[in-house]
Amino acid sequence: MNLRKAAIIAYEEGMRNFLECSSLNHLNRYYCCLMKSLNSLSVIKERYAWIVHPIIEQGELSMYNDGFKLVTTLDAMNLISLLVKRKLYRSALKLARCRMPSMVPTIYEHLTSSCIIASSTSKALGANADSATDSGLPWLNDNCISDLVIVPDSTATAWNYLRYTIEQENEELVIDAYLAVFNRILSRSAYIPTWLKKWCFENIPTQFIRAYLRHGRLEEAYEYTIELFRTRFFSAGRFNHHTIFPLSLCEYLVYELETSAVHSKMLKTLSTGNCKQR
Repeated sequence: MNLRKAAIIAYEEGMRNFLECSSLNHLNRYYCCLMKSLNSLSVIKERYAWIVHPIIEQGELSMYNDGFKLVTTLDAMNLISLLVKRKLYRSALKLARCRMPSMVPTIYEHLTSSCIIASSTSKALGANADSATDSGLPWLNDNCISDLVIVPDSTATAWNYLRYTIEQENEELVIDAYLAVFNRILSRSAYIPTWLKKWCFENIPTQFIRAYLRHGRLEEAYEYTIELFRTRFFSAGRFNHHTIFPLSLCEYLVYELETSAVHSKMLKTLSTGNCKQR
């Protein structure tokens, strides 16, 4: 019932902004309040998921202006962008899956950035991290994480929310979603969660290694290429003839290692051992 009370409060706040609508800021607040209310109602039992609509006097209608029409005339892309800007990732993903699937990876990139910022903030605070943890991350509450196991560390909860969300992703969108998260972390030189690396290596190994190469992470690309040969091509001590050989990827890795004197030893191992045509 607390979620229903939260939905009512958010709705009432939204109606106040609706009636006082005189700027784009009011419109943004109104829309965000509605999405918060809908998010809260969506996770409670159907018989409780309702709000009494207030009666609006005719005189109040004169307070509306043309600016309010902006929200109702926004296309799907702009609505999703507005939701992402407000860090309402849950609602943004729901809308994107229905209307603009191509924006799903973009939403995951922004969600990942929020997790990275949370981790960076926690590290920067150092000894004061406990007090920061107690205050939590407001955007987590805005995304209705009632289905998620909450831990005392709000930063860990943020990453758990990302993992939970992406594991529920539609089959046709899941690969792009994982790649979006992985590439965003690489671009920020942030810590890569073990669960993310494991999924990518097991399901999209070539794209996984190529992402490392694009970001200049030659050591990781080399290590996972060797591991790929061991687990996919030479498992149980025998060559697997039914596995597609990523020749172009291997050649590109060799080229990058050749141009890097620091990794000459890796190149020797790779070229004389695992990249030999059989």
